[in-house]
Amino acid sequence: MIIFPIIAAILFGSQYIPQKLAGNVKTEYYNLTMILGAVAGSVFTFLIISFIGGFAPIFLVPFFLSFVGGIFWSLGNRLSLVGINNIGMAKTTVILNFVSVISFIFGILFFAESPNLYLFIGIPFLMGGAIIVSLLGESSGQINKLGVVSIFIATIFISINNVLSIDAITAGYFNHPVISIFTSVMCVCLGAAIGALLFNLTPSKLREWIAQPRRTHLYAIGAGFIWVAGFEITTYILAIPELGLSFGVPIIQSVMIVVSALWGLLYFKEIVGRKKIGLYVTGTGITILGVILFAF
Repeated sequence: MIIFPIIAAILFGSQYIPQKLAGNVKTEYYNLTMILGAVAGSVFTFLIISFIGGFAPIFLVPFFLSFVGGIFWSLGNRLSLVGINNIGMAKTTVILNFVSVISFIFGILFFAESPNLYLFIGIPFLMGGAIIVSLLGESSGQINKLGVVSIFIATIFISINNVLSIDAITAGYFNHPVISIFTSVMCVCLGAAIGALLFNLTPSKLREWIAQPRRTHLYAIGAGFIWVAGFEITTYILAIPELGLSFGVPIIQSVMIVVSALWGLLYFKEIVGRKKIGLYVTGTGITILGVILFAF
């Protein structure tokens, strides 16, 4: 089963590439189009699976949990995009690894997972590596506080979505019927779309969103498809209950770091200079060591 989170991580580590290729985008509008792309991908998959295997019932409580989780994910993704714009893809994905720590805590609190000594030892490594990378300044030497703080807050929202959407298909904490993986992902995407629309509800903002360059919309839709592939088609949600929230998420985050780091360093040249690259590699290595400890 470990192959599934690895495949998901490769896709998640590549989901920000379209934004980088699109250039300087307005994150609130890019986020909305990306989520609409995710909705289209999730609905398409849901219909295909339902036609093949039959339509599964949709119960109110797990539907609501997934839907609310999607709203939180929309907020987290919006803040992640702010981080990408301000400090780049390579550094953003390392700091996003704080999701592993929060998921570790949520796994214990909500899913009765039993941590071992390695998990507790791994936490300071995960946190320490992310902090080292967050201290990397720009060419002026100043730390971009907006980018760093946005990503740390994003990890909380993303982790809340993980808990709610996983509980919808496992009933790990709340006593309720469960829904299928594909139904849950579709509900998450619908909730995310509502959340994104709420932040762009004024007519002037909607007009400005429509007026964004066509290439921006196309790149954002592509990013939405990549995210759905990581979240659903490669059975990301299925892998988490199978491996455990406190175990599966760190594996995904660690591979995501490596993939995004390679894109950010080698292709987009986000970090230059021997000293900065050395500091980045050190922080990333410490984070990955923490994830390896989690794997034990």
